[in-house]
Amino acid sequence: MKKIFIPVCMVVILLLILLCACTAKNLRTVQVAYICRTEMTENSPDSLIHYIEHQVVDAPGERLYILTLQLALYDPDASDLVSAFPDGLMIREIKLDDAGIAHVTFSEEYASLDGMSKTLADSCTLYTLIQFPEIHGVAIRAGEDAEEGPILQDENIITEIESLRLQEYEITFYFPSSDMKSLVAVIKNLVISEDDSLTEAIMEHLILGYRFDSGFRRHISQYTECLSAQIHSRTCYVDLSADFLDLNVLNDEGTSITVYAIVNTLCLLDTIDRVQFLIEGEIVSDVMTPGFDAPIEPDYTLVVEE
Repeated sequence: MKKIFIPVCMVVILLLILLCACTAKNLRTVQVAYICRTEMTENSPDSLIHYIEHQVVDAPGERLYILTLQLALYDPDASDLVSAFPDGLMIREIKLDDAGIAHVTFSEEYASLDGMSKTLADSCTLYTLIQFPEIHGVAIRAGEDAEEGPILQDENIITEIESLRLQEYEITFYFPSSDMKSLVAVIKNLVISEDDSLTEAIMEHLILGYRFDSGFRRHISQYTECLSAQIHSRTCYVDLSADFLDLNVLNDEGTSITVYAIVNTLCLLDTIDRVQFLIEGEIVSDVMTPGFDAPIEPDYTLVVEE
């Protein structure tokens, strides 16, 4: 019998063609909801929520919902759109019930959202998932042991968004450098409602940490709660839960990067010159850094560029 020889390169090309054909057949185009940064001060749902098409693996049922919503957790390439979700958030589970309600369980970071930020995250969750005809609403839980929130549907989300009075601020945040010995500046647009406290919103973002290209960095215990952050006579009184004392990042000189990330960030506001820390309403000494029981002024010599 005469043998037929096929060049190796032809075999490779044929395999690639088959692979591409199979891959294309198994992909599905989905729409993912993001927040439009340039229109955040508008109170119209049509201007706040924008969509980008992505392709995901056409997986069965609830796996498809997770793959799609996962894309909403990260900023897209479009410069004017941002994710509505906090850094470090994970999707634990999505279960669809017989009534068409998708029960979404996020990780505990979702509990840090409130007011306007929660409304926007709720909205992007709902609008990303109701593109699937079998889903008529969502119910969200922030952690596997947390109580589930109310059922969200198109009409009540629109009412919530339209009730917001939004303001946008450009804030310079300070987070740890890659070696955790200095501070680096990160500029973020922060949008809050008129009823929200700017200083408390800044503290919430600092507690969440930040996802750099090199990885996620957190310098404040994730269990810390900001009980209040009020300004009196150019001093910001930041009242934190006792969990704040559980994590203290120090540099080689013993300076608290944790403390000065907060002080340096807040003192860039025109109304603040110094920060007085309280732990559950009380001034505490001999913790975190020398002088923790007195108002602390910023130290921008700790800032480096990366």
